[in-house]
Amino acid sequence: MIEIRREDETIRVPEELPLLPLRDVVVFPYMIIPLLVGRPKSVGALTTSVDGDRYLVVASQKKPETSDPGMGELHPVGTVARVLQLLRLPDNTIKVLVEGIGRVELKSLRKKKNFAAVKIARYGSSSRSTSELKALVRSVKSQFENYVKLSKKIPDEILISVNNVTDRDHLADLIGSHLSVGLDVKQQVLASPGTKHRFETLSQILSGELEILQIEKRIEGEVRSQVQKNQKEFYLNEQLKAIRKELGFAAESTGELDDLADAVADSNMPEQVAEKAVKEIEKLSKMPPLSPEATVA
Repeated sequence: MIEIRREDETIRVPEELPLLPLRDVVVFPYMIIPLLVGRPKSVGALTTSVDGDRYLVVASQKKPETSDPGMGELHPVGTVARVLQLLRLPDNTIKVLVEGIGRVELKSLRKKKNFAAVKIARYGSSSRSTSELKALVRSVKSQFENYVKLSKKIPDEILISVNNVTDRDHLADLIGSHLSVGLDVKQQVLASPGTKHRFETLSQILSGELEILQIEKRIEGEVRSQVQKNQKEFYLNEQLKAIRKELGFAAESTGELDDLADAVADSNMPEQVAEKAVKEIEKLSKMPPLSPEATVA
């Protein structure tokens, strides 16, 4: 038996457990996630797990297209998971709800008749609490808060959980599981050995993601500004056309008033100022040619 220490408990599991290989997800400790299982050996692993103590090992494949992965085709660090619920579907697939328990290293794989089993060892160690580690954790929490605000893909409520978690490894798992990054990057977070190393990895990932999100936000702002400018110019041009048509200036579109109107439409002046300028041009256009106010200098 091996012991897996969690924030508030220690769980003992056998050194060999059924294997559930995953194609498109990385399961972290404390993570509760539904999985759809269809491969015969995966179904066999689930059945064996439920018939026993409900524990198994979930490990991500290096290549999702591999149908029956061996040791070399699996990432060497996985997660012991506990089966919470299981539902057999009419098409012989199984929908299962699992909870990640703790990180383990896959030592060897043994293929049985209906499933594969892996021998495992406890993985990772807690780093000694130092001022440097405390500062690093605080920095990562701040980075993640900014990441959540910029990404728009993660509910703000997750920040409450982040601030309530006191165990640092639990915090690393929580943040890692909510990153919108590729599977290889998530696996990197899962496989980082010590607490300090895990937060250094998270800091590097978040730094790169924040830079990308800030660039996306800037580009989005520039596009929005250009669209608003184009809409303003279109509105002013249409307004000027209506004025000219109303005043019978359609055939006299080359005069000084038209030049002024075009200048207003092409300017970057605020919308309120532009509208006032249009009204002044309209006022000028209605004045008799000999009126002193109608002189354009």
